[in-house]
Amino acid sequence: MKIMKVLRLLKATGFYAVLSLIISLTLTACDKDDDEPSREEIVEQLIAGSDSKTWLIVSSTISGTETLSDCVKDDHWTFKRTRQVSRQNQSNTCTDGFPDKENSNWNIENDGKWLTFFDGTYEILSLTETEMKLQFPTARGTYIDTFVSK
Repeated sequence: MKIMKVLRLLKATGFYAVLSLIISLTLTACDKDDDEPSREEIVEQLIAGSDSKTWLIVSSTISGTETLSDCVKDDHWTFKRTRQVSRQNQSNTCTDGFPDKENSNWNIENDGKWLTFFDGTYEILSLTETEMKLQFPTARGTYIDTFVSK
């Protein structure tokens, strides 16, 4: 009789021990990194903000020489979280056939290292809440464009 009680007690105790072990392993096995955003999500947030973000181009150099015309300096480049981008000319209108407004889609590629929009692919050299520096090669040389958030 005593043996049966001991066996029942061991079974019950073993069950609760195993259950406790499973619960503790499950709780400690949760990876806290799961909640951290990916590099692409961080880049998307920096470029488009929570809904949309407007940028102004302040510099465009080719091989170190400034090429940005005055009529482009006041343009608003608005990147939306919906992956749409628009360039809207402001008061200083270009007369060289540059349209007053353009729309395109944008995308992040190569784990947040490249940005595509307006049929171009740009390497992201640096990106913060307030500044974005993009590089792209052309037949004339490599451009580096610097944008600041509005």
